[in-house]
Amino acid sequence: MAAEQDKPVQSIAIKTPAFIDSNVLAWFSIMEAQFSIKNIKQPRQKFYHIFASLPTDIVEKLQNNILESKDFDKLKDAVINQYEKSKPVMLDKLMSSSIMTGRPSIYLNELMSLAGRIGVGEDIVRHKFIQALPHSIKPVIAAQIDLDRERLGNVR
Repeated sequence: MAAEQDKPVQSIAIKTPAFIDSNVLAWFSIMEAQFSIKNIKQPRQKFYHIFASLPTDIVEKLQNNILESKDFDKLKDAVINQYEKSKPVMLDKLMSSSIMTGRPSIYLNELMSLAGRIGVGEDIVRHKFIQALPHSIKPVIAAQIDLDRERLGNVR
């Protein structure tokens, strides 16, 4: 037993991004990519890395049973549930997104990401995207029904 305690402790450092409360799923995706890069597979190790990376105001809101469980999936679900907006709220946001600022491809990706989270089809996204285009090119792009998503996002 004493020999086991004398074994060196291995430390694995991961690059932790700032917490993204506006898109918790994206933050967890980044963290899971870090786990994959560093070959961290044990749920308990993932739990501790995530727990140590969370802002204190989020940790304060977690239930004790989640903290005591040391269960990565429970922790992930609890954090996502705290911050993920409801589907009706996200649908309202998608339907009201009519102002395009910046690059069209970025705006289209934002619409697609939001639509994917609520299960809305590409047709609605295409419609919202075309609505946000300048009046001078809107009819031209709308007429091109076979324009794929990548080319649609690259309109100028």
